[in-house]
Amino acid sequence: MPLDHGKFKLNIDAASFAEICCFGIGAIVRDHIGRVVFTGCVKILGLFDPLTVELLAMREGLVLVSNFRLQIQMLENDSSNVVSLVNSAIDSLTTIDLITRDIKSIMSISECGTCNFIPRSGNEVAYKLAKLSSAFATLMY
Repeated sequence: MPLDHGKFKLNIDAASFAEICCFGIGAIVRDHIGRVVFTGCVKILGLFDPLTVELLAMREGLVLVSNFRLQIQMLENDSSNVVSLVNSAIDSLTTIDLITRDIKSIMSISECGTCNFIPRSGNEVAYKLAKLSSAFATLMY
């Protein structure tokens, strides 16, 4: 699906680093013709299960780009479970559901369009940025 002029696509991924008790987030934003307009990665302390890490990555990626006032039309992630959660109704108060509600709220406030699954092969840059985050002490962009 092509993006509207002036709108952007955000790809998010995460990587866990159990040996140093943290996880990394990678984000890349492209414009309507595919040009990269932003990349970033951040390392966050803590160990969580893979689903929670992917959800936290999506939440933090959305917060990060919202600070730059980028109008995200399409959000892509290579976790089908995360994309399914974000695109479904939530009716309980588990930790996973609360993070998912937060993501949906951020998407609504920032008028973010769709959340779509993309295979890892199509999300490779975001994944490499997430892996790279282990080398830094803080946010890099």
